[in-house]
Amino acid sequence: MLDRVRPDFVQVDGKGHAGYASWPTRHGVAAPGFVRDALKVWRDVTAARGVSLYVHYSGVWDGMAVKRPGWAVQRADGKADERATSFWGPYLETQMLPQLRELAGDYGVDGVWVDGDCWAVELDYRPEAVEEFLRQTEGRFSTAPRRAAEPGWDAFVDFHRAAYRRYLSRYVAAMAASHPAFEVCSNWAFSDHMPEPVSVPVALLSGDLSFKDSVNAARLGARYLAGQGRPWDLMAWSFVLDGDRRRDKGARQIERELALVMAQGGAVQVYFGQNRDASVDLDAVAVMGEVADFCRARQAWVQGAAPISDIAVVLSKESAYRGNPSPFGRRQAEVREALRPLVEAGWTVDVVGEHSLRADLLRHRVVVAPERAGPGPELAALLAQRAAQGGSVVMAGSSSAFEAARASVGATASAASVVILPPVPEAAATVEAKSLFADSLLSAVEGLVPTPSLRLLGAPEGALELVTTRKGDELMLHLINTSGPHATELIMDRIEPVGPVAVEWRRPKQPREVTLQPGARRVEWTYAAGVVRVTVPRVDVHEIVVVRE
Repeated sequence: MLDRVRPDFVQVDGKGHAGYASWPTRHGVAAPGFVRDALKVWRDVTAARGVSLYVHYSGVWDGMAVKRPGWAVQRADGKADERATSFWGPYLETQMLPQLRELAGDYGVDGVWVDGDCWAVELDYRPEAVEEFLRQTEGRFSTAPRRAAEPGWDAFVDFHRAAYRRYLSRYVAAMAASHPAFEVCSNWAFSDHMPEPVSVPVALLSGDLSFKDSVNAARLGARYLAGQGRPWDLMAWSFVLDGDRRRDKGARQIERELALVMAQGGAVQVYFGQNRDASVDLDAVAVMGEVADFCRARQAWVQGAAPISDIAVVLSKESAYRGNPSPFGRRQAEVREALRPLVEAGWTVDVVGEHSLRADLLRHRVVVAPERAGPGPELAALLAQRAAQGGSVVMAGSSSAFEAARASVGATASAASVVILPPVPEAAATVEAKSLFADSLLSAVEGLVPTPSLRLLGAPEGALELVTTRKGDELMLHLINTSGPHATELIMDRIEPVGPVAVEWRRPKQPREVTLQPGARRVEWTYAAGVVRVTVPRVDVHEIVVVRE
């Protein structure tokens, strides 16, 4: 497998959610039945070939640790949680850190991908947690709330977010102190699960795509991570779970998901299950090799590239956290309902948080704030400042906070630069309601940007996704085949090619060279009146138009 795929790194099982370690750990519970030390075999073989070795390790979620007295979260009903360990218990210092030091020190593992971490955090009602919460809130509440309608709910959930950040900081700092070369990544930290600035020096950001509706998951997840200012990757699953059946994806389906990530400048990994003895499923090596060849062929034009987009869609931290029953539970339905129609209509789109918007208010031609209740105070103030500086804004939901913020900054922007839409439809809304919202959003954006940077000709709506990036003196236009019922079909045995298509790209000067990559292929192109027109004969999965000006 290593010789055929030539990976930069391999990630193998270390400790799953059930809590069993795959090596003979001195701390915690080792999985029974192993005759040899499989992790040592993996380390010896990867080291001999110069391949980095990382370990999958379930963090907060540990099904064995929670069975120990005082280690589990205490639920609101007083019972011990069956999954989540407590930040106020001994788990981190007594088991997690000693196991990570075993991996780094005894085995020379290069790093850890901590799963079941931010997204597995649960509210903890053990006395130590409640007492600390009441002390920090200085008497504003008499007890910890049990339901979202009770006073102090948002404060109590936010208290657990802060506890998670401290826990993450503790194990990142501890490993940096004891094993400086050991890289730590926490799955979905500072992503669309946790949409906030990066505040802990993790080695990279990462996540694994849902095996359901993976195209739309990749669209959103990759765009958010691309703006976080840290190295990042996303993992695609090589299979789906269909009821009690496991069904394997073909190479083309996996490649499409990875193309959506790579086009945003991200690295990629693919999850293939190990056999029960921790060995490789040799039947999967052919698909692994095809997918690896696809990625390597595009690496030179995607690694280190930065997206350039006309539109920014805001994934608001305020909205994601307000009233959320889970500290880091996803709140992305509104963003999806805005992102999908914009991308399918051929717009180039970033997904940003308030902190990214604040860093460069006028970077994008239009900022879209898709809400149901309207923006929170922080986002409303940013949108008002943008409008005051002449930037265009489209927002959905109540505009009362925005209007108050605009009055406070003395905004005199033309009303034509701000469009207020009805609230984003609920997830359970009818197709007709969602379609009406999409039409109104597209109409608003088109009215604000009558001359988009790109215009796609000859492709059915939604069949191609366009992404523009820059790397050095090269501009890249990515065309990704997103045709077919990918939102509803778990397995797509065939992806129909799209083409020929033409793209008109507004550029200030005539290019020196235009090629189609990978393969440095010649492509038909013209330049007139500030527009590069490129004709791409066919898009099977992912084609890259490279422009040198």
